[in-house]
Amino acid sequence: MHVFRKIEGESEFKDIKTLDVSASKFSDKDALDHKPITYYFELKNLEGKTIHKTAEFGPFIAKPQWFNRKKTVNLIFT
Repeated sequence: MHVFRKIEGESEFKDIKTLDVSASKFSDKDALDHKPITYYFELKNLEGKTIHKTAEFGPFIAKPQWFNRKKTVNLIFT
């Protein structure tokens, strides 16, 4: 299964990753923060011919996940 991605401002989708057909998730480590991204998948046979193409889905927007947005930060200066 091939993953295709188009970032806002690009004119064409790019084949960014090949996954095993049993994969239930993937991580797009090259996604740019705060830019809309659209994806679709293609299933290909052993000869490389596309046998199924999904609809485009998105846009998604990547955001940093190293902090908890539900917590309030308190700074105390003395």
